[in-house]
Amino acid sequence: MAAAAGADVLVVQGSEAGGHRGSFRDDPADDLAGGIGLLSLLQLVRSRTALPLVAAGGISTGAAMAAVLAAGASAAQPGTAFLRCPEAGTAQVHREAIAGHGQTAMSRAFSGRLARGIRNQFPRGS
Repeated sequence: MAAAAGADVLVVQGSEAGGHRGSFRDDPADDLAGGIGLLSLLQLVRSRTALPLVAAGGISTGAAMAAVLAAGASAAQPGTAFLRCPEAGTAQVHREAIAGHGQTAMSRAFSGRLARGIRNQFPRGS
């Protein structure tokens, strides 16, 4: 659809993405499906289009960047990893949580839309 509409590039976002994610639909029935991981999604999209692909979702290391480029992406778009940069102005407690080894969970508790966050008491209540 995007290619037919004249898109020059596609951003391909895997289920590993943090925070809120872009989607065509926001249907709670889809929450249980879990989505498609980025490396698999890149291969699926690449099989349908020759447009350049920008990979997004779960990219926070150089190795992850190399993996998405090897899987057919033209570029990588890290996101959450930048929240630890001084320019981000992120609160120290948030920086420490991102740097930690806490588990993440999907929840609609924050805004009503599906988002990935660090597992704590707030999302459990949803």
